[in-house]
Amino acid sequence: MLQPSKTNDTESASDHNLRVAQAIKTYCRFPHSQGFALMVDGPWGSGKTHLVKSLMDVLAEQDSLEPLRKPLYVSLYAVKDAGEIGDQIYQQLHPVLGHKYTRLLWAVARGSLRATLKIDLTGDHHSDAALSTQIPELKLSDIAGGAAQRVVIFDDFERAVMTPAELLGFINPLVEHESWKVLILANEAEVYRSDDYAKRKEKTVGSTLRMRADARSALEAFLPEVDDKGAREYLLSTEKDILAVFNGSGLDNLRLLKQFVWIFEKFWLTLTKAQRAHRGATREFVLLLCAATLELRSGRTPSAVFKRADINHFMSIRNKDPEPDVLTADAMFKRYPTVSFEGTLLAPETVREIVLDAAFPAHTVQRQLQGHPFFAQPNDIPSWRALWHSSELQAAELASALAKFQQDFDNRAFRAAGEVLHVAGLCLWMSDVSQPEWGAGDIMARLHSYVEDAFASDEGWDGTALSPLDRMAGGAFGLGFVNQGDQRLKEVACWIEGAAETRRRKAYPEIAAQLHRLMSEDSEAFLRDVCFTNNGPSRYARSAVLPCIPAREFAATLAGITRRDQEQVAMALSIRYDQLPGEPELQSELPWLAEVVNEVERIAAELPPIPRHHLSKLLEHHVRNHIQQPPS
Repeated sequence: MLQPSKTNDTESASDHNLRVAQAIKTYCRFPHSQGFALMVDGPWGSGKTHLVKSLMDVLAEQDSLEPLRKPLYVSLYAVKDAGEIGDQIYQQLHPVLGHKYTRLLWAVARGSLRATLKIDLTGDHHSDAALSTQIPELKLSDIAGGAAQRVVIFDDFERAVMTPAELLGFINPLVEHESWKVLILANEAEVYRSDDYAKRKEKTVGSTLRMRADARSALEAFLPEVDDKGAREYLLSTEKDILAVFNGSGLDNLRLLKQFVWIFEKFWLTLTKAQRAHRGATREFVLLLCAATLELRSGRTPSAVFKRADINHFMSIRNKDPEPDVLTADAMFKRYPTVSFEGTLLAPETVREIVLDAAFPAHTVQRQLQGHPFFAQPNDIPSWRALWHSSELQAAELASALAKFQQDFDNRAFRAAGEVLHVAGLCLWMSDVSQPEWGAGDIMARLHSYVEDAFASDEGWDGTALSPLDRMAGGAFGLGFVNQGDQRLKEVACWIEGAAETRRRKAYPEIAAQLHRLMSEDSEAFLRDVCFTNNGPSRYARSAVLPCIPAREFAATLAGITRRDQEQVAMALSIRYDQLPGEPELQSELPWLAEVVNEVERIAAELPPIPRHHLSKLLEHHVRNHIQQPPS
């Protein structure tokens, strides 16, 4: 009897699998009935099916005196009963009878041939009644027409709906009574191992051969399927690095390796010629996408781990009480020491989108890459961003970035809220590492002065420059705030919010005047600005800016514009105040709105009947119901 294959740690996967293939050929070519099946075991994607299918022509050559008989291949995936297995075997043995009409005949025949084949599964000379109702009555050799010694391959053993014990109950008479050579392809780690299964396996399976994923051979086989020559050649040049990542995963799933090859080719096509030529960047890309494909597509690492565009989120695994996702990330980092998960070429969320959604957002990728020192000179990008990437700068570049940052800080060059908080985080970090000119003694005073100066300008506010800090998820402009979690940075954030709020409200009269003009000049633009729509900027949808337009003037303008413009403005008000529960600032506008309605009614009362009717209906339909709701 064949002995189970034993793994030799010094033996390559390729050599090991050659021994497995030879054992399979020896079993299938043996001229006499052996009375047992051969199981080929290995994890999903380890190459079991590929190996056995590559041997099918060879396995047909069992006896030079017999005509070639191609092995039968039966997929057990989602198979519910033995009748479905019989269907597959019958249709392969009788391809002509597999025609839709004769399949119907076979189905009728099969229904009348059940429940009488008695199979001894336990060796006690008693039939197993539990399985007899699921197996066709006639011997399979009867319907096969002299198919003794036939090779049949049962794949996806662990994925059948039938229990493993039931499957072995079907297979046992094939090897014991019909002299068939049976190969069972299984991921036995996923097989439910009951006592009944163990007993039936011992009776049915004579040997179990263990497959090992041969990543090197598989990668060589996958590369010809890469159409882009540049991507194919680059993958070939980094074969050792890719295999190191694959082996580090411990997954032995060649399907995931093939998926990575496809993903990398598609990603490669989003890069420019210069980006493809940057060896440091492309190496980071290939290793990161390979590891992310293995982790995310296997389901071992949840996608939430890749949800943050924040280096500090990843480094927070050093905290004393990390979150579960962080512990998962830590384990992932340890599996792949050569992969730069904390790199800043691609945001983690972009990596997740590429790997899981098979989406390749070229615009997003280019925006991220073009802001990175690999592809832009430090002087060509904001100095705070260049300093954020300090770990990737050469000494001369770092010195230049520090000098430029100091100059921009003194000149208050950065005024957007997100940029100011980035500046603050970097200043605190430099203070902590004792960078000259950034001493800890006065750092908070310097930052407070910066915030006051940056938001003291009377320049108009366009409604889009400020994103509420509590909605920034720890970062802005695609990068996480340095020193995130530092109580001092939280204090700076409060200063920024207060100063930005003051500047924002100072801009309200000017914005209100612009909106007032839009009522008559472009009522659709008015609508898009003051409420949330699918095709508008919604710049002031959350800002209580309208009361800066005197109610009497607003009402007079509304009464004097065209009927179409009146509809647009009234609809804008209706949509705007429908969102009141989620926008507390807008609650303060309700008294103004009530005053507007009173003024419009006063004007309408002096109009002729038909215009008065139309204006009153407009208020009734779009506006009046909002002033009847008391503020919550």
